[in-house]
Amino acid sequence: MEGSQIDALWREIESIAAPEPIFLASTDHSELAPKPWPVGVPDGPLPTASWVAWGATAGAMLALLLQAPHLAWLAIFPTAGIAIWHVVRDRARLTELSQRKAVLAEAKRHHRAVAEEADCLGPGGFSDLKGRLRRLKEEFDIELPNREQKELERFDAKASQRQLRQHLETSYIADAMISGLGPSRKTTLAQHGITNAAQVSSDRIQTLPGFGPALASALVAWRHSRERSFRYDRSNPLTVQERVRVAAPFNDRRQEIRRELQAGREKLLRLSRLPVGERLEVAQRLAEAATAVKQAELDVNAMRRRPAGAGRVMMSRNRSQETWG
Repeated sequence: MEGSQIDALWREIESIAAPEPIFLASTDHSELAPKPWPVGVPDGPLPTASWVAWGATAGAMLALLLQAPHLAWLAIFPTAGIAIWHVVRDRARLTELSQRKAVLAEAKRHHRAVAEEADCLGPGGFSDLKGRLRRLKEEFDIELPNREQKELERFDAKASQRQLRQHLETSYIADAMISGLGPSRKTTLAQHGITNAAQVSSDRIQTLPGFGPALASALVAWRHSRERSFRYDRSNPLTVQERVRVAAPFNDRRQEIRRELQAGREKLLRLSRLPVGERLEVAQRLAEAATAVKQAELDVNAMRRRPAGAGRVMMSRNRSQETWG
């Protein structure tokens, strides 16, 4: 009954149409411009004054080396000073570049998140969800029954051995008709703790006084006849109860799969009937995220390829635009 309900549910799932893709809204990045060069951050190659300072320092050190070689170690101080000045000079630019890179990384992360959301709401997400539901259906139809059958077979093997043991333990030697075994020998067997078929073995019988291979063989043959008369009884109340316990986890899993398939059907219906307004809203956010990434890339690249004097030109252009605006 449950299997037919699952089949009907799956037919409903198969009939749901996939949604249309969510396309990126039209975007024009041609109007984007890099973020203005920060005020106070040096740009481009060293200014002329710096080159003059470099030349003067180099000439002074050369003259010092020629006139007083023993004082050459003094060249360390101006060299170190110039190096430190360059580090300080470039620190602001590197700090600004690091900040712009962080903005770019965050913009890319946000764009990936929105793109994944758009994919989940489109054919990609629909297909992924339907694939997961299909695997659940296969688990219900094939994997779950196979695992349950193997578990029950293992249980039945153990239960059968238990019932066989009980069958042999209730097959009493005193009630049996065994060739060559009279009341006195039955008493001898009982005195040595052998009263039923479960306790009979050839080696054990032959250690008893007055019992040779012939009697041992007769007793073992009787035990075998009792084994052949055994029939495993699945209807035994204790066995039925234990089989229900073994099957319980599989039945629980069937119910869980049914609930997951029902929930999946509702999700597929929602994707298939996604309102136009919601689709447009996601497409717009995707476009905005793409624009943010492009802007951040322009800002980073501007810091990496800074031409001499570009900062001054841009600031002059901005001031002109403000004046005419």
